[in-house]
Amino acid sequence: TSNWAHIAAPRTSDIEGRKPVRIICLFNLKEGASAAAYEAWARGTDIPGVNALGSVRAFTVHRATGLFGSDAKPPYDYIEV
Repeated sequence: TSNWAHIAAPRTSDIEGRKPVRIICLFNLKEGASAAAYEAWARGTDIPGVNALGSVRAFTVHRATGLFGSDAKPPYDYIEV
């Protein structure tokens, strides 16, 4: 028998009854990388591609715009949830 089923992303019907997992990724773009190019890629490729996976309920990308209660620059540029 094939072991491929064990490494493939589970479909929604395979994960019913299991507790959901939330992954939060904080990151900065490499120096010199274009924020506009990254955001266009995220909107056009990354977000639709990840949301098309049966094992993903929702995937979003957010640009950090500030720190709550502070005027300091946020330590990260983007947050993926």
